[in-house]
Amino acid sequence: MANQVSVIWPSPEAQEHGIFPFEQTKAANRTFAVHSLYNTQQKGGPMIRSTMIFALLVSFASTSWADERTQKTIEARQGLLKVVAQYFGPIVGMAKGQIPYDAKLIEKNAGKVAELAPMITDLFAQDTSASDYATEAKADIWADYDDFSAKAVTTTERANALVAATAEGRGATMKAFGALGSSCKSCHDSYRQKK
Repeated sequence: MANQVSVIWPSPEAQEHGIFPFEQTKAANRTFAVHSLYNTQQKGGPMIRSTMIFALLVSFASTSWADERTQKTIEARQGLLKVVAQYFGPIVGMAKGQIPYDAKLIEKNAGKVAELAPMITDLFAQDTSASDYATEAKADIWADYDDFSAKAVTTTERANALVAATAEGRGATMKAFGALGSSCKSCHDSYRQKK
């Protein structure tokens, strides 16, 4: 029994005299009963061991769930930004003269970007900077989340301005597209690390 030490609180003496733990500290010359938490022959030993095993399993499950949530969050972000890029791509092609100018397509795609851009802050709300998952997101996003959010709002506003500019002709459209592109670039320069 020398290697088996634990404290039963309150001690049998305290229980006998009706002294509760907070009162026992005031009582002079009170002793604590020393018993084993792990002695399986004593009442409660197997239950305590089972409780400890259960606590460890819950701990591992919680860690696994948190890792899975982090991974799913990162995947959702990456998916959203790929969809934004899909709508952005044809407009870039038109600006570079690689494909014919199409105001209706620009209006439609810019409208989709304007719908998707507000989701960026939602999907970046969870700080995943400490995770080991592959991502191009810099930890600076969460260090200055207000600035990051402001850049996302600016992107939404400029995408809406591009939609409106399509009614004013090619010159106004390309100027509005340039403003939208600079908004995206500003955020990427500050908060994206190329891998």
